[in-house]
Amino acid sequence: MDAPERAVSPASAAAPAPLRTSDIVAWHDVTRRYRRPLGGWWWAALVVVPLVLALVSSFFGIGAVASAGAAPVATQSVTTPASPSAPASPSASATGSPAVIVPVAMVRVGDTVTVTGTFASQAAQQAAIQALQAGLGSGLKVADQTGVADGSAGLTAEAATALGGAFVLVPDLAVRYDGTTVTLSGTASSEQAVAAAEHAVSLAYPAAGVRSELVASGGAPVDCTTLADQVKAVAGTGQITFGNKKSSLTSTGTKAVRAAAKLLIACPEPKVTVYGYTDGLGTPEGNKKVSQQRADAVKKLLRSLGVVNPITAKGRGGALLIADNSTKAGQAANRRAEISVG
Repeated sequence: MDAPERAVSPASAAAPAPLRTSDIVAWHDVTRRYRRPLGGWWWAALVVVPLVLALVSSFFGIGAVASAGAAPVATQSVTTPASPSAPASPSASATGSPAVIVPVAMVRVGDTVTVTGTFASQAAQQAAIQALQAGLGSGLKVADQTGVADGSAGLTAEAATALGGAFVLVPDLAVRYDGTTVTLSGTASSEQAVAAAEHAVSLAYPAAGVRSELVASGGAPVDCTTLADQVKAVAGTGQITFGNKKSSLTSTGTKAVRAAAKLLIACPEPKVTVYGYTDGLGTPEGNKKVSQQRADAVKKLLRSLGVVNPITAKGRGGALLIADNSTKAGQAANRRAEISVG
């Protein structure tokens, strides 16, 4: 006999079946894989990665820029004062850059002629200063305040010799040369002295323009009391030159003799002596002969120009060299004649 059917309520029909023990154990195994504690590699990454990023940012300057709105940090530069015991050299700046080219200027105050400006080399500087002192004679002295700079026009030894005589003539003479024009100013004792000084400057700078602001005190046309200095300025040491082994004057030498003639014609009484010289490279007998021929040539030219002063011509051979005879320029300067008054 079949068993009677039992009624089932809805609540009991919807209730889930109870979990089995095997299901619970499986769930624990799965979830345990995702809840493992942090291992050693995780801790190493947390420490090493920030350090690497910091090193990279410091190397490339990342983060060095101040953040927006931040006040800039004031900086202060410190300049070390120059030592007073180490003055700057006139030939170069403190940074090693080339020295500035300065035009040559010469000013006489009392018995001192001060020279400023730059020369192309130290050798040219020394030669010019020595030649200027020789041209000034023992009564005046040179105050050298020059320097050296590449490309400077400077002052040649021949020019310095000629200028020495001009400074003897004009007690307050000032000469400035900018590479193209010579400007001179001062007061001479006479128009004759002015002309002699101007001629001396033209001999010193034959290729330059001459701007003269010289004046004569009292306007006296002739001052024979200073004739010797005036002649020395235009035809003294180094102005009258000759060719090698020749008694014929150079063009510069001829100009010097003409300038001296103008002075002597205005003062016809003083005695005149013409000295001839050679560079001394030949035999003593040959040098004596050529030097006498040179003195005679100058005397002859003076006579032809109208000079009536008593004139004596003397050859001195290779004595009394005025320049370095080991160079061509020095030898040319030593082949000369000089006109002396008194």
